[in-house]
Formats: sequence, structure tokens, C-alpha cells
Amino acid sequence: MEKLFRLIYTSARTPQCDQLEIEKILNTCQSNNAKKNITGLLIHTNKRFFQCLEGNKEDVMELYEHIKKDKRHGGAMMRHSGPIKERAFTEWSMAYKDLDHVDLLSESEYSNLHKDIEDLMLGRGPLNSDEGMSILRRFLLVNI
Repeated sequence: MEKLFRLIYTSARTPQCDQLEIEKILNTCQSNNAKKNITGLLIHTNKRFFQCLEGNKEDVMELYEHIKKDKRHGGAMMRHSGPIKERAFTEWSMAYKDLDHVDLLSESEYSNLHKDIEDLMLGRGPLNSDEGMSILRRFLLVNI
């Protein structure tokens, strides 16, 4: 049985990283991650990235080292890493949401969920807890 590992990091999005570059990142993630059985989530705003990677530790760490060298963002900061019992994002080689353009069902739901996600992106939330993963999955499933 494969030992699973999760790594969560945040970084600053550079000004030259436009929507076309985001699409390139996403396409590359989805293709390459599927080959290595890495799953996860990418959330971005106009200024920040938040990414959660799950899979074999060596593969995840190798990917993170590659990510840190990517010029489309800077200041990559590992927020959490460690073994996990199960994946939170089994269905997605790389799930994706643009936090600045999320269309939620109600204003109150949007306000609460947006604040929770922003807190996680800034390292002020329960990143690797069941609660943190639940927040991220709920966010993904809204109008996916």
C-alpha cells in the first residue's frame, strides 16, 4: 500500500502571470500529476497561489522543488507537509479555482467560505486538519 504524503504551500503571483499562464500551469499540472498519481488543488487570486499536493512523498517533494523555481510566482512558503491516511482530492489530478471569480449561490455563503479560504491561504487556518480539508472540498464543490 502506498504511503501518502501531503504538502501545502502558498506563494505570490507575479504580475506577468496572466490568465493564459494560469491555464498553462493548470494543463501541465493535470497532465504531469496524473502520470505520477499526484492529486491536489490549486487556488489563486490576482496576487497569491495556494496549492495542496498529495501523493508519494518523493514525487510530491520533487514537484515542490520544481515549483519553487517557476518564475510565474515567488516566495513559495511551505505551510504544511506530512504523512496522511487518505487523500482529500482523490477525484482531481489538480482541482482548480480562481478565488477572485467564484460564483457562489448566496452572499452569506460566499462571505463565509471566501473568508475561510483566505484565512487558509494566509496560514491562519487549520491547514491539514479534517476541518481545513473539508473547507477546501466544500469550496471546490460549489459550482464546479
